[in-house]
Amino acid sequence: MKCYLAGPFFNKESKAIVQMLMDKLESFGHEVWAPMRDGITCSKDADREMRQKVFNLDREQLHWADCIVALLDYPLPPYERLLLRTRDPEGKIDLIDVSFPDSGTVLEIGYVNGLNEAGKDPYRYIIGWAMTSRFNLMVSEACDCIVSNIAQLERVMQFVEAKDGDALLLLKTQYGKGDLQEF
Repeated sequence: MKCYLAGPFFNKESKAIVQMLMDKLESFGHEVWAPMRDGITCSKDADREMRQKVFNLDREQLHWADCIVALLDYPLPPYERLLLRTRDPEGKIDLIDVSFPDSGTVLEIGYVNGLNEAGKDPYRYIIGWAMTSRFNLMVSEACDCIVSNIAQLERVMQFVEAKDGDALLLLKTQYGKGDLQEF
């Protein structure tokens, strides 16, 4: 199966996770395209032509893929962490460490979700990979399911390969809503 591996590669921690996912997906026998390895490197000060070239290549690969595996969170340095302050019904204040998906990854998820909603053939499954448990519902609902470990990823990929939509719907309920909470 052809997999597009979406995720940030801005620090050594995120690069390590993307590499691990790439290695695992390939060990499962899938053909993987990852911008980190296969894409065009684009500096922050790249001209418009280069930025468009990178965008077009990534978009072409999203059309090529049978499924998207998207890294939804990644370790941030302490100075970049975001703490969300919440209050429970009894008034107790809690600080929650929140990780937001990379904006490019969110765009890739949204783009593929739009292709799916428009009925573009083939349907491209969107599998989220997450280590934390809190996501905006727009991200979690765009994913067919969200997994948090390799065993879950392998199981989901088997259902994707078999095109077993009923099993994936069950997995979305199990993995997308169970221990993963939306905010």
